[in-house]
Amino acid sequence: MAYKVGIDIGGTFTDLYAYDTQTGKSLCLSSSSTPENYANGVLNVIEKSKIRPEDIELIVHGTTVATNAVIMKTYEKTAFVTTKGMRDLIEIGRFHRKVLYDPYQQKPEPIVSRDNRFTVEERIDKDGNVLEALNENDVRQVAAKIREKGITSVCVGFMNSYVNGKHEKRAAEILKEELPDAYVIASSQILPNIGALGRFTTGIINAALYHLVSNYIENLEDRLRGKGFKGKLLLVQSNGGAITAELVRTKPETLLMSGPAGGVVGALSIGKVSGQEDIITFDMGGTSTDISIIEKSKPFMSSDFEIDWDMPVPIPLIEIISIGAGGGSIAWVDSGGVLKVGPRSAGAYPGPVCYGVGGTEPTVCDANLVLGYLDADEFLDGDMKLDVEGAKESIRKLGEKLGLSMIDTAKGILEIVNENMANAVKEVTIGKGRDPRDFALSAFGGAGSLHAVACADKVGVPVVLVPPEPGNLCAFGDINMNLQNEVESFYFSKLDDLDLKDINKRFSNMDKEGIGLLHSQKVPTNGETIKHVISMRYTGQSYELEIECDDLVIKEDTVKTLAEDFHATHKKIYFVNDPDSEVEITKLRTTVIGEIAEEINIQDQTGAKKEAKSKTVKAYFDGKEMDTPVYQRSLITTEDIVSGPAIVREKKSSTIIPPGKKCRIDPNNRSLIIENL
Repeated sequence: MAYKVGIDIGGTFTDLYAYDTQTGKSLCLSSSSTPENYANGVLNVIEKSKIRPEDIELIVHGTTVATNAVIMKTYEKTAFVTTKGMRDLIEIGRFHRKVLYDPYQQKPEPIVSRDNRFTVEERIDKDGNVLEALNENDVRQVAAKIREKGITSVCVGFMNSYVNGKHEKRAAEILKEELPDAYVIASSQILPNIGALGRFTTGIINAALYHLVSNYIENLEDRLRGKGFKGKLLLVQSNGGAITAELVRTKPETLLMSGPAGGVVGALSIGKVSGQEDIITFDMGGTSTDISIIEKSKPFMSSDFEIDWDMPVPIPLIEIISIGAGGGSIAWVDSGGVLKVGPRSAGAYPGPVCYGVGGTEPTVCDANLVLGYLDADEFLDGDMKLDVEGAKESIRKLGEKLGLSMIDTAKGILEIVNENMANAVKEVTIGKGRDPRDFALSAFGGAGSLHAVACADKVGVPVVLVPPEPGNLCAFGDINMNLQNEVESFYFSKLDDLDLKDINKRFSNMDKEGIGLLHSQKVPTNGETIKHVISMRYTGQSYELEIECDDLVIKEDTVKTLAEDFHATHKKIYFVNDPDSEVEITKLRTTVIGEIAEEINIQDQTGAKKEAKSKTVKAYFDGKEMDTPVYQRSLITTEDIVSGPAIVREKKSSTIIPPGKKCRIDPNNRSLIIENL
């Protein structure tokens, strides 16, 4: 046997999807996440699978290590060295206001505190000319201060280093000489972008996460090798591609949306088989809900990402909106007596009250149990017995604060969390110039199929897809990924004055660098693909749009197509364009893809030898308690039509079919397709 294994760590469960490349058989299972050391969860779920580590040829791992460090602010203490006069730029930001008319709002604390930000004399202008030479003595004095503080992560970020990184490079060399045990990075080495704030923040995040990510990977890999694993360990990047553990250590910022990216790739694979090109991905787990868009079978890519308000990290990634809405989201009453849900979560420990492992505050999961949507004896295929009375008591106590009955409180919890998630769906559709009625909603994660239809109805999405093994779709997506490396370069030119020979030479050099990165990972591929992206804007704008360039060699006709695509994209996103205005290029990107993914068609285990309906339960729909038939998903045939109200149960999740809806089975991959009667 030779297995490819995808492992995704969530806030509550660590999921595994294993595929035997010799027999074509697959295996899905989960175990509790281990926040005290996430590597324990990875080892636990492999052990639970009974797969021998020596039989695993490839592990592709979606991790939340970087994400959690940023959210919890548990990253390494970091020093920032910048141009004299620019010490406070990362704190001042772009003068944006999160809430326009709130005079009391406070900006988030900067990653690097002011006492750990240092300045040196140097200055380069916007054209790359040296206005003031680097004062190397200043750099050595700063190094002494950093050494005294015991800081071992340093980012150097100078003004206009994107066009001339000479000073940054030299300052970093001096700091490495003076601080041999420290990790030192130059911002232009990480991100050669116009826009000092985004470049500085990205460099700082790289430095702050370096030791944490390196230690996690080293610990995990050592423990896997100790168990007999001889294969390759890959990490999932935010761009939807994989990268080797060795290479990602110097690029920890690429892991910021690692976990959710696997779900988008998994939904894309399911959509291709089901014939759905336009999909809203709806990944609801125990802690958060992650929502993204797939258009014409392509994930929507963006470089407009913030780790917190006014803290941009403009790296290429799949655009994913994450909100604190999951099965473990805690319901509470604010100081004004208003019911709220999330963003705080009970997580894996102590978990929802119904888990019976110490949780005391009511959650979304408890509300689903009280309203009859979950089965206390069949949860997680019977591996976990739920405490119904404990869930009822916690919601009853919450209801007393609100003056509501237990049932009305539970319904209120679900209504609020559904509304929160629907608003997030509107943000990626209506807010980006898309009509949600043109999409199908792909629901996965442990809780996605419980809430998908309610959310789809709120925004007008006509069809809901629930793939096989929805709780493990992120792990499935992980092993459907290809290797992916990106090389970016500052490049400024008016589109009308573009020097074709020069830009093609620049892209050629970037292509060679990207291919070199791919080959350095020493992972056999079935082929290589190169893609080009050009960042463009109207002259005078401070933001860019990323336009794909279909021609690897740019010709006169290519320039005309680029202009047309830019104007059309600007119109779609911002509802206005100006084809008569001058357009300029600010950045180039090469993406090199090493094809390692196999065409794996995920399917649930079917055995329709008896009636799919197993029993009838009491559940609440439209404000009323109704007799609701329960169907076992594995027993529903492609000829069956399940009409609501109904509940479809499977190993790790339940799907709600409300009144007025029908559910059928996709014959291509046995996805559930839910639509109006």
